[in-house]
Amino acid sequence: MGRVVALALLCLGLPSVAAVQDQAVLRIRIVLSVEGQAPTPIRRHLLLVSDNPASAPPRRVFTAQDGTVDVRLVAGSYTVESDRPVTLAGRAYQWTSTVQVVAGKDTVLELTAANADASPVTASEAATSALTEDPTSLAARW
Repeated sequence: MGRVVALALLCLGLPSVAAVQDQAVLRIRIVLSVEGQAPTPIRRHLLLVSDNPASAPPRRVFTAQDGTVDVRLVAGSYTVESDRPVTLAGRAYQWTSTVQVVAGKDTVLELTAANADASPVTASEAATSALTEDPTSLAARW
């Protein structure tokens, strides 16, 4: 009887162990560099993370004060995109990136000005759009 209970407990535990082994961490970091200034981490930027092909609504994650966020995901292909652009020094930046997450390995995604869709922000767009420059990033530069 003891062997049956032990075997049942072992079998019940196997799926959860397999699920944990299929997971990995996606480490995302957003830093923008403006000429003549120190690199600026983008704080509290909302990112949408969805699997490919999308099977559920995207997961919403915010970057921390250092511009990073760690997301635990099951191995697979994912799209990471900005919910809306962020402005810095008169330019609007947003990202859309596809990343492959491998089971048991951390994956790093660096979002910078080099891989952003960037465009200048005109005075009229700045007045009428929902684009906002993170006030904490201004304080960090001073």
